[in-house]
Amino acid sequence: MSAADRAPTEGLPLRKMLARGHFRLVILAVLLAAVTLTVSGVMLIRSHSAANAVLTARTVSYAVEPAVLFDDAGAISDAIETIGNIGGADRIVVTDARGNPLADWETDHDGLTGSVEALVSGALRGPAVVVPVASGGREIGSVTVHGSLADMLHYATTGFIIALCCLGLTIIATRVLARRLEEAVVAPLEHVGEIAHAVRADRTFGRRVTVSGIAEIDRFARDFNALLAELQSWHEALLSENVELARRAEHDALTGLAGRRRFERDSRHIIERARSEGTSFAVLYLDCNDFKAINDDFGHDVGDMVLCAIADRLQNSVGDCGHIYRFGGDEFAVVLPQTGEETFVSDICDSIRDAMAEPFTLALRKERQLSVSLGRAVYPRDGDNWRELLRVADKRMYQEKKNVPSEPVDAS
Repeated sequence: MSAADRAPTEGLPLRKMLARGHFRLVILAVLLAAVTLTVSGVMLIRSHSAANAVLTARTVSYAVEPAVLFDDAGAISDAIETIGNIGGADRIVVTDARGNPLADWETDHDGLTGSVEALVSGALRGPAVVVPVASGGREIGSVTVHGSLADMLHYATTGFIIALCCLGLTIIATRVLARRLEEAVVAPLEHVGEIAHAVRADRTFGRRVTVSGIAEIDRFARDFNALLAELQSWHEALLSENVELARRAEHDALTGLAGRRRFERDSRHIIERARSEGTSFAVLYLDCNDFKAINDDFGHDVGDMVLCAIADRLQNSVGDCGHIYRFGGDEFAVVLPQTGEETFVSDICDSIRDAMAEPFTLALRKERQLSVSLGRAVYPRDGDNWRELLRVADKRMYQEKKNVPSEPVDAS
């Protein structure tokens, strides 16, 4: 299967589906209404045509009775023409008692309109109406009338135009109502989709779906908001855990000081700032002398307590002037980002040495004095990157360490 076959296909938008469904519904309603009106209109027209034909035939029978009695074809023709022009008949035929035609009149169908009227009349009108012509109780002839639909067709045409206008207005009104219904249904769903996309793409878990006024959508919105609240809680907990993990990764678990990874990151930033501002700063590297003897004589628990005490004394000595890091074991580093001025750095180093000269209380109230070996490096004099600065400070720390007595001193 190709990648194109596996790609999800985008479905038809709900707005277009609703619009298409409403349009089909309107068309179906219009067609049903048109068929109903057409059938009822045809039946009504035929009924009126038959009634008019009967009335016309009786009128002609009364009017031509004397003329038929005296066999006056001219008078008969004049009478049926006069009555036929009034309307209600398409053709009038008068015959005698033997069935011989005495007069025949038919409406003139001139032009396209007349031809259409003749065609429609022939299709829709009913059978011819035959009414006898009687005189003195004796049948002397008959009148045959073919009904006319001309007036009815004009009436039906007018009604059809009015019906079309009404149907057009109905379609417009239906479309407007359908559009409002689409907005009422689609807009809340689009709002839900917008929030879902924002949550997925931008992690904005604090957003919520507003009430739309539609019971089903509101019920869905409440469940969706509850799900967002849970996701927000999980996300915040995950961020908190990530922050804690990052802090643990960059900090020493025993002393709480920052570790070597944090030293490297901070040093890069301090170097960039010093380079852009044209300033200097100092890096100190410390190592406790004969710390191994404390672990050997009193155990690692006591050694850990001493390390924590060393960290506290370093923080008190440096204060807000620098950052303190533990690299491991009894090795510490201090960064003095404010300045690398020699007098300031020397004062900090002396403060550290004085703090470390105070005896440390060990197990069974025993005390022991510890000293530290300390090396320094100043940017940019001793190096232009943190590795070079740390290498120089470490080298100078070991040079100082060579001059320290190897035996630990117990406080008296």
